[in-house]
Amino acid sequence: MANKSIAKYIVGYINRKRYGITTGKLSPKPLVDTYTENSNCAVQISCDAPQPCDDDIVYKICNFSIGDLVKTDIDYYKIKFTIPSFHNGLIPYVTEWTYDTDIYELVEETASYITLNRIEDAEFVSVVSVKVTDKDGCFAYQEYDITFVPIEFIATLNCGSISYTGTFEAGEASTGNISVPYTIQGYGNIVIAIDTNVHGFSGSVASFPVTPGNGTSSFPLVYDGTEPSGVKTIPVKLTYGISTSSCNLNVTVAEPPAPVACTAAQNLVIENDSDDVPDIPTPTCDAITLVSGGTLPDAQEDVAYSHTMVFSGDTPFNAVHTTKPSWLNYAVVDNTLVFSGTPTTAETGLAVAIVVYNCELAYSHDIDQTIDVVPVVIVTGTLTHPADNTLTVILDSTIPCDVTFNVSGEPSFFEDIVVLASSISGNNTAIPVIPTCVYASGVTNINVSCSGTLYKITLSVFNSC
Repeated sequence: MANKSIAKYIVGYINRKRYGITTGKLSPKPLVDTYTENSNCAVQISCDAPQPCDDDIVYKICNFSIGDLVKTDIDYYKIKFTIPSFHNGLIPYVTEWTYDTDIYELVEETASYITLNRIEDAEFVSVVSVKVTDKDGCFAYQEYDITFVPIEFIATLNCGSISYTGTFEAGEASTGNISVPYTIQGYGNIVIAIDTNVHGFSGSVASFPVTPGNGTSSFPLVYDGTEPSGVKTIPVKLTYGISTSSCNLNVTVAEPPAPVACTAAQNLVIENDSDDVPDIPTPTCDAITLVSGGTLPDAQEDVAYSHTMVFSGDTPFNAVHTTKPSWLNYAVVDNTLVFSGTPTTAETGLAVAIVVYNCELAYSHDIDQTIDVVPVVIVTGTLTHPADNTLTVILDSTIPCDVTFNVSGEPSFFEDIVVLASSISGNNTAIPVIPTCVYASGVTNINVSCSGTLYKITLSVFNSC
């Protein structure tokens, strides 16, 4: 019995040394004065020579173990170690984590994981270990070797892919948009800007955080109108700590429109003192006057914008602008200024400055206003088609007015629905249909306009035929 038990102890001790895993209640002591049964008994026996455990004592065999530690890099500095599994132990567990406090500082610690923040940037080798003890006093041990090599922080602009939108005209201040793709190796904050105010152009984006990989930053490209026409080379610069990257962007500035030439001696008075020749009458032109539509309404995100301003006075009318949103278009049709376009982003305080004139620039009407782009309201709900052949719409939130809900063609997987329309009042409506079945389920999106606001309704579709 004694020889067999000693052999078990020696094998268990060698395995623990070989694999760095300790299982048991007691740390190894010199074999000459310590003996345990099958790597540990519930009671330690000290004696002058190895001997078997006393048959009158009830011994606990510890088979408690834990899985290999799992390391997760949360970001460049933060690291997490997780115990993935516990085996053959009794809860509650007591967990003891060990790490080098000169290299890491504690962020969060629980019974199953620890999160550390690296405070050392130099290359190092370190060990994070954990000891878990169960309710019976059995314990298991795991460790993770860490080798850290710092990476070089590099930021690069993708010069060939830098682009801009907008039209720039000499003598006229305007704003477009610039899109700047980049590649980052490292973590931190970057700044992208027009290097200096070159050729009347400027623009920048405030410092923002990045992670390794590719990204794109977009920001307004502002032109002050002071430069003559031609192709302008604009330097774009990315700053990332002490690392910088620069590219050149070619921007076209167009010629200003030709001035309106005088075609008649309007408003010209010729005096004639001779009684024989009558005075030439002064040509007249009725000045432009606003009749209706003078206030621009706010726009709705993802909804086509439409507005008209009607004027009286002698035609033709013309219009020019000094500033407006890039999505907003306008055109003069007879005596009407027609606005159109579709905004794709919710914004506030968009300036619109347009001059409408007639009579060879003799008279004009100034439009100087701001408008907002109201965001789309997202509404979710369900659309069901149970066996009683009643199509039912249930919305998760209420639309503040009655609107028409038309199922025709939405979704395409409804078959042979004959009665297709009903009014949503509040958030629940039932639509009777000709007996049929829905053979598929899915999601359908429906846009509904209510009191000037666009509601995007996303319905989860179910059937129970």
